[in-house]
Amino acid sequence: IILLIINGYFYILFTIICHRLFLEKKVTTGLIETLKWNKTSTNFLLTSFALGISMAVAITPIFFISLAIMDNIDSNQFIVTSITMVPIVYLFARLSLILPATAIDQDSSWSSAWNISKGNGWNLCFLVSIFPLLTGFVIDSISSTSIFVKPLTSMLSIVVLIYEISILSNSYKELRIKNKTTQQGAVGGLA
Repeated sequence: IILLIINGYFYILFTIICHRLFLEKKVTTGLIETLKWNKTSTNFLLTSFALGISMAVAITPIFFISLAIMDNIDSNQFIVTSITMVPIVYLFARLSLILPATAIDQDSSWSSAWNISKGNGWNLCFLVSIFPLLTGFVIDSISSTSIFVKPLTSMLSIVVLIYEISILSNSYKELRIKNKTTQQGAVGGLA
């Protein structure tokens, strides 16, 4: 449990630092400032927890429905489960924009994430959900208990994590700019 808490602590701080670096080009100076837990860290933890719990609550009925369908249909369980999870993955992808917003202390409401991602849900679905699943599958397939391969897969996992955070950050940045431009155009058209 202690290792899990320490891992979560550093994961949250690392993720926030990466989002800030990609979105604001700000790098904290000093080890104490980098490792310090603050209000942003707490908000990010709570937001991540709320997003995770919301997705778990949404997935549970769909999982049981897919099991019920599977009992009546002789088909591949993976295919049926994957198809029934598509709406939840789509929803998660659109709402995941709340994480970079929280990391940089911007409007981190569910409605704001939903509005920013409007019209780009399937792109986000691929970038935020399907791409990480594929990279996770590749890393798991080369993972080994060998003492020589383990450090390599650990470093590869960190590189992939940084890349996935950059994808989410840049998606948020581009969609936020696009959303502001659209809103300004609509306001300018009304004037």
